[in-house]
Amino acid sequence: MSTQPTTKARVWIDEGGLVACDKHGGRYLAAAIAAHPRKREHITPRSHWIRYDEGDIPCETCYPMHIG
Repeated sequence: MSTQPTTKARVWIDEGGLVACDKHGGRYLAAAIAAHPRKREHITPRSHWIRYDEGDIPCETCYPMHIG
């Protein structure tokens, strides 16, 4: 069973280091993305998110680091 992503999802990194895709970033991030889809940074009531486009870092919920 492969633990690597098969497609590249857009990921966000919050100020605490959490890496999440659009689906797993939570409702605040989803609302911020919907309101401003082209922004690279979103500040929500829970965190400060920055879109990460530099490499192949997978979402921690889709592909937990402890698998493999």
